Amino acid sequence: MMRHADSRVKPLAARRERTRLVLPRTPPTGRLSLSSLGWAKWAPVQLTAIVAHGIGGAGLILGNKGRLAAQPEARTNTVVKLTITLVAAGASLYSGLLGAKMGENAGEGTEGVTEPSPDASAALKAAQTKQRAL
Repeated sequence: MMRHADSRVKPLAARRERTRLVLPRTPPTGRLSLSSLGWAKWAPVQLTAIVAHGIGGAGLILGNKGRLAAQPEARTNTVVKLTITLVAAGASLYSGLLGAKMGENAGEGTEGVTEPSPDASAALKAAQTKQRAL
């Protein structure tokens, strides 16, 4: 009977428990500032990706003009994909605007990035509530 090379090997979950990294908890006043800073650095990359996707999609539509004219199913498919893409791009851009609004009020402190504190301003509460829904 063949035995495992090392029968003393602990299950993977048990090994992960020992190596879990515990970071200090960010204070409520810093959570939103930290989140806003990270998203601000990511925004140019995200915008570039959205624009590149739009250019590529427009190229595909132009390249398939003949097929789209001749096949109603292809037109329907293109319209559905275009609608979904525009909704997703709009949601991303709106989320960025809400994030900027939240970043302006970052000094107020929050329970979480999308959870307002009881003493937060109405503008911050509204932006966080909308952001959580996105």
